Formats: sequence, structure tokens, C-alpha cells
Amino acid sequence: MTSRPLRLVPDVGTDHFELRVADGTRLDVEADGPVDAAVTVVFVHGFTLDLTSFRHQRATLDAAGGNVRRIYFDQRGFGSSARGPRGVASIDQLALDLAELVEAAPGAVVLVGHSMGAMVIQALAGLRPDLIGGRVRGTVLIASARSGREIDLHGLELLARLVGPRALRALHRARPLVRLAGRAPFDLVAWAMHDRRSLAVHRRAFAEMVQANPLDVVADYLAAMFAHDARGSVAELGRTETVVVAGRSDLVTPVAANRRLARSIPGSRLVLVERAGHMVTFEGAPAVDEAIADVVAKVIAAG
Repeated sequence: MTSRPLRLVPDVGTDHFELRVADGTRLDVEADGPVDAAVTVVFVHGFTLDLTSFRHQRATLDAAGGNVRRIYFDQRGFGSSARGPRGVASIDQLALDLAELVEAAPGAVVLVGHSMGAMVIQALAGLRPDLIGGRVRGTVLIASARSGREIDLHGLELLARLVGPRALRALHRARPLVRLAGRAPFDLVAWAMHDRRSLAVHRRAFAEMVQANPLDVVADYLAAMFAHDARGSVAELGRTETVVVAGRSDLVTPVAANRRLARSIPGSRLVLVERAGHMVTFEGAPAVDEAIADVVAKVIAAG
């Protein structure tokens, strides 16, 4: 298969493979670390992103070494993974895909999810509570919310829910016009997703990931995120070592949403990262890395 390693990270000792989940959809997966590791960290990327969105965590955790397996994958419809059957785009379906990865991973599992990826982990807790506290011993939820209704679009939430998916599908059908616009619309989105002091290289990397997506896929998962509601099941994650990480400047899933998420999970703690927006995995990489390393260390210590 054709696969692209994480940009900006040396492709050393990385396994590239595909996983076909229950409905036959092919997921593109990269992994490094021992295949019989005591702990596996599974990284679940966010909306319109792909596995390269964890490039900074990959670099840091790669250098850390140790008895830890690390798995990065493109969720269905994103990056190099197949889209899957039409009409099944939902956070729950992504959670079922994740469950298959968890069951295939060696050792105890720590789940790291950013934005929509953290919603997928929350959905997993509701759909497969048997995995939570069993195979899954730790969770790191980054820049997220318990419900699509907690996503902050600054007064435009209702308009985005009603019109956003339809507008994106119309733009998908008018692809030549979209191409004429170039990267400018994606650069504008990148500004909204980062702290105003963010490095240009971070915004550019984000814009490149977003621009690569088919707009009808973006439409499907925008609707799926708005429909997400894990408020009744997210407390299940209290049976794992859990950290919630939020950027102080996040305009989409603001500190208040992340604080509510942390309060809904017994025993969890909240880490707030200064000078970081929604892409805190880029802007606040050291703090994110520290949170992941802390959860992994506690899972290993617990045996």
C-alpha cells in the first residue's frame, strides 16, 4: 500500500499497515515501538485532520523510548483511509472503528484524542464500557467538549447546523470554483484555530491538512459532531487515569467546555495551556506531551 510517514519526523522503525474494520473499510495505520509493549498509546485525530496532526507528539514520544507502542491512524474518510459506505458517517461509527484498534493493540491502552478525536473516545465509553477500565487504562482528551451543542461558533451555531453541511456539499459539487479560491479560505480557518501569536508554520501545516479533505466528507462529519452528545456516558472514563488539556485561547471548544468535560469525569484533572488555541497539539506541544507521559507513567506503575 502507499502510505506517507509523518512529515517533520524521521521515518525510523515505523510500521505501515492497513486495518480493515468490520464493514470492510480500510484504515491507514502507522505504529512504532515494541510490538509486545506493556502499554500502547493510540492517537485519535480531530475533525478535518489526519494522523500527521500528532507530529510533535510523535517526535517527543519517539525520543522517549521505553516499553510503549504508539499507534497513529487516519479515521475513515480522512487522510489516506477509505471513506467507507455512504450514509454511515457518525461519531459512533468512528468509535466502533477505534474499538477494533484497541482490541488489536498490545498491553494496556492509553487513548489520546484531539477535538473530534476526543469525542470519539467519549462515544467509545458509551458504546463499549467493557473496554473502559479494562483494556483502556488511560485517556487524554484535548480541546474537546461533551456535546456538539458546546462547540462555540460565536452565535453562528444554529446557522452552521442548519446550513453548514448543505453549503459544504454544494461547494463539493462546485470543485473548480473552490480550487480558484486557492488556500486563502483555509488560511482564514487556520487563524481561528490558533492563538494569535502562533507560529506561521503551525497555521500552514493545519491549512494543508484541511485543504486536502473532500468537502462532502467535511459536511458529513460536521453534522456528526453537532449530533454528538456524550453527557450521559462520559463519566465512564472515570475508571481510567484521565487528563483534559485545553488551550487558553481556544475559540471553538473554549476553556468552559473543557472544564465541564473534566468535571463530568470523576478523578480527572484539567491542564490549561497558555498561548494556545484549538491546535494546542501544535502550539502547546510540551504541555500535551507532559500530560500524555504522566498518564502513561501512572498506567505502567499501576501494572
